[in-house]
Amino acid sequence: MLELTANSPDEWEEASKRAVVSLRADALGGDFRGSLAREDLSGAFALVRARSSPHRLSRTAPLIDGSADSGILLQFNLAGTSSAQQHGRSVAVAAGEATMYDTRQPYELAFPEAIDSVLVQIQRDHLALSERGLSSAMTTPIDHRVPQWALMREYLQVGLRYSLPSEDGTVRTLVADTLGQLAISIARTIAGQGGDGDSARSVALFADLRRTVIRELPNPDLSVGFLATVHSVSVRTVHSAFTTRGTTPAAFIRAMRIRRACGLLRGTDISIVDISAACGFAETSTFVRAFRRAIATTPSVYRRSREAPPRELQESPGLGALNASMGQNEPP
Repeated sequence: MLELTANSPDEWEEASKRAVVSLRADALGGDFRGSLAREDLSGAFALVRARSSPHRLSRTAPLIDGSADSGILLQFNLAGTSSAQQHGRSVAVAAGEATMYDTRQPYELAFPEAIDSVLVQIQRDHLALSERGLSSAMTTPIDHRVPQWALMREYLQVGLRYSLPSEDGTVRTLVADTLGQLAISIARTIAGQGGDGDSARSVALFADLRRTVIRELPNPDLSVGFLATVHSVSVRTVHSAFTTRGTTPAAFIRAMRIRRACGLLRGTDISIVDISAACGFAETSTFVRAFRRAIATTPSVYRRSREAPPRELQESPGLGALNASMGQNEPP
């Protein structure tokens, strides 16, 4: 985690550049104090906690030209109010509300009082919106009128309450993917490209299914049928919840098992037999074969190398590369 503090607007500019994007900062009276804490959750998402005294921020064209960043920021105010201007629109954001803005376009932010907020940074290509749709979703109020917002707000607050994300890679994956799916659904709803109450329920089911998979990884009976029974839905519904997000339940379960095995092999001295059981494999020989298919080496050789897993295993499940590496068409 990157943690930074600032005692002047100049220091705040430098902190913002390191933790989020390049901005110009101006204090709104009195001494300035601020802090930023950034946690990279995956290659596509990051979480930033921002606390500061009153100030104003602006992202100008020269700053954009000098930055390689291409993300979208969802700002959720835990305490305090703010306003944002972009694309000729202005939005006021109260405590408990949020808005989005595009870091590729100029914008201005004002914080007339002490602020405590959470920023979810999202790579723009993950939103799958046209430029027109993306523009229409920026600097628009995100509040109780957006069905998915209640889910995302609760998820953020619970995560902060329990100090998530944690050192557990599977928990970090869960946080990243759930925040990402909710942010994508919210943006598409605001842009008028889908996202009614049914999509909110779909996002909630998907998050619940993921949590169950993470919790039940040691269970060798974890399967599509098991998930359907636990959540009182049909097998078809479980498949749909995953396939609409670019993966399958079987592929995701395998990916999580191999990812957990990688973490245990790299970070512990637990025997391979015990790691196999902890990751839900009934037989160690089955684990070794599955590991070799995914990583192209054996668990014992991987442990000696202490290398990070392949990039597709570090990214959010659902990407084509991960599906291919996990053999999504094979039976679980």
